[in-house]
Amino acid sequence: MVKNQLHGLLLSLGIETRRGRLRSARERRRAKCELVAHNITGATVDPLFETIDRLTEQVKQIEAALERLTAGDGTVCVVRTVPGAGLITAVTIRALTDDIARFATPGKYASFARLLRWMAQSNETVRYGRITKRGLSELRTGLVHVLLGMMRLHRYTAGYRIMQRYEAIKRRKGAERSIIAGAGNLAEIV
Repeated sequence: MVKNQLHGLLLSLGIETRRGRLRSARERRRAKCELVAHNITGATVDPLFETIDRLTEQVKQIEAALERLTAGDGTVCVVRTVPGAGLITAVTIRALTDDIARFATPGKYASFARLLRWMAQSNETVRYGRITKRGLSELRTGLVHVLLGMMRLHRYTAGYRIMQRYEAIKRRKGAERSIIAGAGNLAEIV
């Protein structure tokens, strides 16, 4: 939110900004110099930059603590080997999955992650609907984020079967449905 305020301020002055501009300390110093050049200083922008610096430091401390807590966890290490899966996503998937042995089939795990369509079956009639909204949304979100990370690293992951399936579904059904289907495939692999 604070970064958005600074981006808005820079944009209002006619200074073009890109999305990751305020991510590093060096880029924040450059942005601050540009604001000084436009006579915007002191009490207006200093608290915003200080807030970003303080929050960045706190995030680093939390990530270091998570790294220490999960150092010996094999599941987190395995999930992090997937291109696009970072520490936070791996820890989220690990925490919400708990014991993978409690799921009899890969499809049941994907269903637990709310990535499969609901099914109603009566005698020989089978009807399918949309994906369900029950259960923990964080696990589904984590698996979707891993797939999105794989999409960002397309030059490395283009040969993966899961990405080839994603592309095939995307051509037939569109991007939104293919992301959920790809995350469902990823859940089955997990």
